[in-house]
Amino acid sequence: SGTRLPSQKRHMTPAPQLSVDAARRKPWSFLDQPGWTDPCQVVNWFTAADVVVAPSWFEAQGLSVMEAQAAGAAVVATTVGGIPDAIQDGKTGILVEPRDPEALAAAVICLLDDPATAAAIGRRAAEQARHRFSREATALAFASLYNRVLAS
Repeated sequence: SGTRLPSQKRHMTPAPQLSVDAARRKPWSFLDQPGWTDPCQVVNWFTAADVVVAPSWFEAQGLSVMEAQAAGAAVVATTVGGIPDAIQDGKTGILVEPRDPEALAAAVICLLDDPATAAAIGRRAAEQARHRFSREATALAFASLYNRVLAS
């Protein structure tokens, strides 16, 4: 389909020896921004990422955050819209305030410096996604809602 997929996991943020100031001057040197990706291939990007970052200023639901969690990715995201409903800070992801690039960078670097913690967050996020956001969980939640409405 022409979609370029990562061949192996790699850091998508500054290497530890690269200062945040240097990273600000040349962000293209360490970020992979593929642009539009076939929806069927998105999970491959989430699975390949060391950390998925969602620096939203505004967000309704945070679907991309939930998709990344379902793929087992460690997510750093902002506390906007529905994102805090999907992330238990420090357990299934890391939350930072919007428009705070220093906090965002610190959270990402923290996970990159501690792959075991990032992996544990990803595992807990995937488990949460299976229990809360899967098709089965959604169908059960809707059935429960409908039953409550019909009973009232």
